[in-house]
Amino acid sequence: MTVMGSGLNDATAVTFGGVAASSFSVASDARLTVTVPRRASSGRVRVITAIGTGVSAVRFTVKARIEQLTPTSARRGATVVVTGSGFGAKRALSFVRFGRVKCAIYRSWSRTRITCRVPARASLGRLYVRVTTAAGPSRTKAFTVRR
Repeated sequence: MTVMGSGLNDATAVTFGGVAASSFSVASDARLTVTVPRRASSGRVRVITAIGTGVSAVRFTVKARIEQLTPTSARRGATVVVTGSGFGAKRALSFVRFGRVKCAIYRSWSRTRITCRVPARASLGRLYVRVTTAAGPSRTKAFTVRR
């Protein structure tokens, strides 16, 4: 990601919602390129320099990312663990969808792990799981609903 501003030549650190980036490079006094940390949280981007801290005018929003489904196939009603990042600490208005059907029963929800049941109305066969948060939908992950 590119951060634009001024006085960036002296940048010593960049954080996303309080999570430090492990890698960034200064392109000019007005621009730096930074790798968004894997565990980044939504919030303000801060650039720390020798003379102070600059804070972004707008919030940086982390979209949910599914890394793994455990198991990758199961029957309706079975418990599935969705691991990844950007899910948010609380479920609030967020949800998991198996194909076109939202999960109705959640056992737990955290920033990196969701435990829910395969919906009773989920289609049999291969479908795609998606996590949707206030930041929008994640990319999908393949899942198979067995008889």
